[in-house]
Amino acid sequence: MTTSTKQCFIVFPSTHSVYATQISIKNLITQLRSMDPEVDAEVSFHDVAKKLEIKILSSKEFSKFQSHEAVIRDERSFSVNVQNAYVLRIIEDFTTLAHWLAKADKHKQRVCLTLDNSNLIASLEEIKTNEQTFNPSVRKDKLLLIDGSNLLHIGYFATKASAMRNSQGMFTNAVFAFTRTFLNLIKQLQPTHVALCFDKGRETFRNTLYTDYKAHREKKDEELVQQFGITRELIKKMNVIQFDSGDYEADDLLGTLSKRWSEEKNNHCYIVSNDHDLYQLLTPNVFQVTLKKGQMNLYGQENFEKEYEIKPGQWIDVKALLGDTSDNIPGVKGVGEKAAVPLIQKYGSIENLYENLEEIPDSKFNRYYYALQYGKEKGFLSKTLATIITNVPEVASVDLESLKLNVDKKAMISEFQRLQFNSILQQIKQGVYRVS
Repeated sequence: MTTSTKQCFIVFPSTHSVYATQISIKNLITQLRSMDPEVDAEVSFHDVAKKLEIKILSSKEFSKFQSHEAVIRDERSFSVNVQNAYVLRIIEDFTTLAHWLAKADKHKQRVCLTLDNSNLIASLEEIKTNEQTFNPSVRKDKLLLIDGSNLLHIGYFATKASAMRNSQGMFTNAVFAFTRTFLNLIKQLQPTHVALCFDKGRETFRNTLYTDYKAHREKKDEELVQQFGITRELIKKMNVIQFDSGDYEADDLLGTLSKRWSEEKNNHCYIVSNDHDLYQLLTPNVFQVTLKKGQMNLYGQENFEKEYEIKPGQWIDVKALLGDTSDNIPGVKGVGEKAAVPLIQKYGSIENLYENLEEIPDSKFNRYYYALQYGKEKGFLSKTLATIITNVPEVASVDLESLKLNVDKKAMISEFQRLQFNSILQQIKQGVYRVS
């Protein structure tokens, strides 16, 4: 009798990411479901190639009572026996594995696959990162500053496809993402004081200095504009302090408050924003929290100096040479990323660079001599535009103790109900979020 054979396989991703591994398993299950679930299969796993190969044998007999079970050993390890088995059993085992992986932290863990005595073992390992980890202390006061405009933009574009609305037709996708991130920040960082800073409009003192500043930015989506008002009203009702200014940007408000807190309180301050311009504010007390794919990363002065080999305050000089396309800061045309940081590493500032400009033709930077020579005026203008103001009048005299976190829980719950943030309400009920 001849044996009829069909074959299917998956190659597990070399990145070992939880998400990619789940997709691979899903593809395998799809392939297997197209087969006859009652026939037998031979399973082989090639450890070097990370390739799982399954041969479907429609005429080969295996014992129907063969012991073959998927075993969850603990939270970090899952084992699937890959000896010969029925297709239906393999589908069940790998479906269980997929469900087990769904509980993993996709941003902090990776999957390691090994073969041991006919068992395919999936184990979870922590992802190592150069960024600092959160280690909140409840002993000292800590200030959490949030770039509200930046955070709402991140939330909007991350959820734009969902076009989430409540039953009244109000767009709420950005507000929902903003709120969830805000609650997660409170949970992880455990701040004692909190303030949010927003941009009030496009025209600030920088537009007086340079009329083309941010001039090329496109008009915001109407759905996003609507949600700015909703978000700010929610924050107000929650009794969380927020600031804006007609003459200054949110960055300047953040700069003023973080400097005051660091100097007057000598305690830690965390600034939440993905804007790299804020690197110039980093000190031993001031950290930046960036958001990437739902993960919060802590970036401090030590990280910055290790990466760029300059001081945070010198980031302004780098920006003076590079410019910034997002803000339409011109910079020095012809000086790119490969030269800007090394030039500041060598000369310390653009002032010192231009004092020693005649050294450039005889140095490794000689190709940039004419660019620097003709771009001097734009370079100094760009430094002024890129410099974050740290003495904004609106917040220079604010009592820092007025920023103490004291959320109006009753009003917060009422607003969440109005906005129909049901999943957040459920998580609050379950104790996932505790806001004091």
